[in-house]
Amino acid sequence: MQHKDARILVIDDEPMMSDSLKQNLAEEGYTVDTAATGAEAIELFDRGGHHLCICDLQLPDVDGMEILRHVKETKPSTEVIVVTGYGTVARAVEATKGGAFYFVEKPFDFEQILPLVEKAIERRELMAETESMR
Repeated sequence: MQHKDARILVIDDEPMMSDSLKQNLAEEGYTVDTAATGAEAIELFDRGGHHLCICDLQLPDVDGMEILRHVKETKPSTEVIVVTGYGTVARAVEATKGGAFYFVEKPFDFEQILPLVEKAIERRELMAETESMR
């Protein structure tokens, strides 16, 4: 099931990566915002409306884990897919314990991440629906 009304925030300081993800996700019908720094990401996220964040761990101003914490503290139903070119098992475990939906090592193909995006958005919608029933 695809959720084309979903809004995604891509956080990566590598323009080729963020532009590629934005273009591919937009072609799938998603609305995509991009941020190259943690400060920019937090500002965009705090304006609201994002269903999913795809966040690099290596940002110029903050560790991506800080973004993950901010998202989960501010809006727990928003899912986060963490991506990094410097993946270790310890970092993957840390991200997962911090609430990341999935941990993906760079480089990756769009075909690899698209099903994760769809599952993360579906999970987020189920969580939001459950919260509204309480």
